[in-house]
Amino acid sequence: MPTSRRATVIASLLTTGLTAALITAQPTQAVVGSTVTDPSQAFTVNLRIGEGEEARKCSGALVDPQWVLTAASCFASSPGQSGTVTPGAPALKTVATLGQVKLTGAGAVERGVVDLVPRTDRDLVMAKLASPVLGVPTVDPALSPPSKDSTVKAAGFGRTRSEWVPGQLHATDYTVASVSGSEIHLSTSGASGICKGDAGGPSYRAVEDRYQLVAIHSRSWGGGCLGSNETRTDAIDTRVDDISPWIHQIRGLPAQDVPLGGDFTGDGEDDIAVFQDYGKTPAGANRSALWSYEGAAGAFKDPRTAWDSINDSPDSSFNWDASKPVTGDFNGDGHTDIGILYRNANTPDGRARTTLWTLTNNSDGTHTRTKAWDSINDSPDSSFNWDASKPVTGDFNGDGHTDIGILYRNANTPDGRARTTLWTLTNNSDGTHTRTKAWDSINDSPDSSFNWDASKPVTGDFNGDGHTDIGILYRNANTPDGRARTTLWTLTNNSDGTHTRTKAWDSINDSPDSSFNWDASKPVTGDFNGDGHTDIGILYRNANTPDGRARTTLWTLTNNSDGTHTRTKAWDSINDSPDSSFNWDASKPVTGDFNGDGHTDIGILYRNANTPDGRARTTLWTLTNNSDGTHTRTKAWDSAS
Repeated sequence: MPTSRRATVIASLLTTGLTAALITAQPTQAVVGSTVTDPSQAFTVNLRIGEGEEARKCSGALVDPQWVLTAASCFASSPGQSGTVTPGAPALKTVATLGQVKLTGAGAVERGVVDLVPRTDRDLVMAKLASPVLGVPTVDPALSPPSKDSTVKAAGFGRTRSEWVPGQLHATDYTVASVSGSEIHLSTSGASGICKGDAGGPSYRAVEDRYQLVAIHSRSWGGGCLGSNETRTDAIDTRVDDISPWIHQIRGLPAQDVPLGGDFTGDGEDDIAVFQDYGKTPAGANRSALWSYEGAAGAFKDPRTAWDSINDSPDSSFNWDASKPVTGDFNGDGHTDIGILYRNANTPDGRARTTLWTLTNNSDGTHTRTKAWDSINDSPDSSFNWDASKPVTGDFNGDGHTDIGILYRNANTPDGRARTTLWTLTNNSDGTHTRTKAWDSINDSPDSSFNWDASKPVTGDFNGDGHTDIGILYRNANTPDGRARTTLWTLTNNSDGTHTRTKAWDSINDSPDSSFNWDASKPVTGDFNGDGHTDIGILYRNANTPDGRARTTLWTLTNNSDGTHTRTKAWDSINDSPDSSFNWDASKPVTGDFNGDGHTDIGILYRNANTPDGRARTTLWTLTNNSDGTHTRTKAWDSAS
């Protein structure tokens, strides 16, 4: 196999007359192989970097109408050499030709490259085109590495056996010899090789009716290429399957996200997953994805794509805006799965239709989507309104499998009382769920009016009986003197399929500050004091400080194990140093035991200001439980790192 010192660089130097010159640098090259005529493979891009004697040629892969993935070594000061590539506009004028498998073919277009975003851990860079190119095939990164001895197709516009500058896409089959770290080692028994000008070109595989990008050409011996006396044809490519979230972030995705906590790896330490909105594909289909951030000693590893709707067959359209995700172990294998309550189009006769999908954890880092319930099959009332549903999860019947609870808004009663119900989608342990009514506010006495719009439901075992209960943080009318009033209600699980409503806390009783704003509250649950009873955590928005800093606090409603809760401040951003400004509106909290000490911590997916060059920046913070009632804030991951 080639080494970084002895393998040939596949970035090709060109003279002003576009005649290939000798390369003096050491590591990739163009693919010697069959001519590609299939237009669906026209995601391979030809790159011309520099002008005159400095000109060099590379290839790339179009992963977005405006972004090309290629080798960072193409932009090094000495072509093909390792070294830091400065982010921003390329030092040398760079032009991409794309859209056709033949560079001079009808429909081929040119775009200047205006921005470079390099990786620091591998020979890889994202190159932004001056404007999007529509109607040209793109290729998506694979979500898993190729297996040993599998075949991938390596393509590029570089040199062939008989042509210096062929102007035609060529491809050849390679066998995967091994996958090691960020590299894929390729071998071939034929005389074809990856040649000069192919650096940055794609290695890809066919999956059903689509192609997946496996790797980017980095280094090659260059055997079989015009002007080379080398006989060895092995190559080293740079992996892309393990960094697909980074690629999507650079593309400007996701547009929206929801964090979810759970043990997705099954190692006993909690992780974070994020349900992502990828918007629409070029073909107009809705696209969603799930990223997983594996916990590692209180920090988080870079995200991996656990599921992407574009890979689902036959229906790959999945609308993030029609999804309400929750977590649980739906198949009882000890790994956290995702449940998604999903809004479907109404039936032809006007009934609202809602489905439950599970993204089952395959325990190898991937998830598979399966339909677990469809309201259209319920009898006699098959109309179920997604917009009126707030889903939560728990083991409501105590059988060890996670069920879905849905707090549901009903039409007001004839005399004007607000009516709310609790439905459970009981897990049948065969992948299906059955809907049952567990509580109806109309039956409560004396006050049967309960406003769904004023309710934020959470779940936990509040009375310690082993069955999941519902907690509802509830907005009350302000007091006569104008104080905001919030209450906590529990729908206690009676273990017979029904629930009973009880008041567990009322802010009006707190002293000295009894004003508590429901609209400024984001509730989560966990065992914060380690006593085995579920407590409530509330991430709370305070007024800005006099000097304009955003201020956020964490309050815990500690479970007293007698049905009541007591409010205590656990963290205040104003005390953090040096940066005490923390924006509640930019925060999405989840819970989990992220450091494995047996106490529940808070994880916060945080939206930062965009970077100076306009890219979205996201961080993960943990409010680590100090086991004394306080929490400490630590940055656990930063997309800009």
